[in-house]
Amino acid sequence: MAASLDFVGAQRLNDDMGFKGGTLASPAALRHYVFPTQRRICEIAHRHGKPVLLHSFEDVIMPVWEAKRKWGHRMALLGGVDMDVLARGSEEQVRAYTRRCLEECAPGGGWALESGNTVANYVPVWNFLAMLEEGWQYGR
Repeated sequence: MAASLDFVGAQRLNDDMGFKGGTLASPAALRHYVFPTQRRICEIAHRHGKPVLLHSFEDVIMPVWEAKRKWGHRMALLGGVDMDVLARGSEEQVRAYTRRCLEECAPGGGWALESGNTVANYVPVWNFLAMLEEGWQYGR
């Protein structure tokens, strides 16, 4: 497995298991077919001292700050700047939203700033840059 290679820093699970309205498969099917394989991948990665990444966050389902409060003591979280905000918000809305993510998720560690999913070509560049600038300002 890739986790055994020194140049691999983390394992990423690329499963997109749902959408705003619910999961793509029933919870029973996920528990039977998906989660056991993910569990094995996580066990192997952890055995080699590597973290495992799983995207993504959408506010409609659960904002990243709620996930941080609920599970932040057990796992690190990546991302969470909602794609809808990035794509349709004003630059100031993106900045305010990003600051909220930073203020609520960064204390205590275990979180890294990123979008809630892949940054698509329809996201205005200035909004993406505004998110990054807020992260740089907070980090200084």
